[in-house]
Amino acid sequence: MELWRDRTRRESELQDEIETHLRLAERDRVERGETTVDARAQVHREFGNVQTRQGCHTQPMELAWLDQLGRDARFAMRTMWRMQAFSAVAGLSLALSIGANSALFSLVDALLLRSLPVKEPEQTG
Repeated sequence: MELWRDRTRRESELQDEIETHLRLAERDRVERGETTVDARAQVHREFGNVQTRQGCHTQPMELAWLDQLGRDARFAMRTMWRMQAFSAVAGLSLALSIGANSALFSLVDALLLRSLPVKEPEQTG
């Protein structure tokens, strides 16, 4: 749990830092004579997409995949919950195809892949 709280704290600090940067840059432009609206628009244009920049914060690479895995799992569960009939049909078809594949492999293994339980199977008679 501490890991998630730390992540939330880091994201909050990053958000504060970005807002401070934007405010200072906007104030500098207003002091140089631009209107507040023009200054704000130009600062945002120069800074780029704020949401993209927020996603670029430093996160330990060892944990980045774990965070993404958690997000993917939550998304999958929400999607499956919304489309229950499709999820049931997909699960049933997977179960049937895995079962059929196992049965077919068992048959091929028993008939073709294992050698016969005799001393000299190559001998014809």
